[in-house]
Amino acid sequence: FKGEWTITLEDVYRIIGLSILGRRLNLETTRSRDVMTQWDTYMGDNVVSS
Repeated sequence: FKGEWTITLEDVYRIIGLSILGRRLNLETTRSRDVMTQWDTYMGDNVVSS
C-alpha cells in the first residue's frame, strides 16, 4: 500500500514545475487579454471622437 503512493523528489519537482509553468501561462494570457482590451478601448475612443 505504502509503495504505491510514494512520491519521489522528481515527482515533486515535476508538480512544482507544472504549477509554475501554469501560473506563467496564466499571466501571459491575462496580459495579452489586457492589451486587447486596451486596444479595443483605444480604437473605440478614436472611432467615437472622429
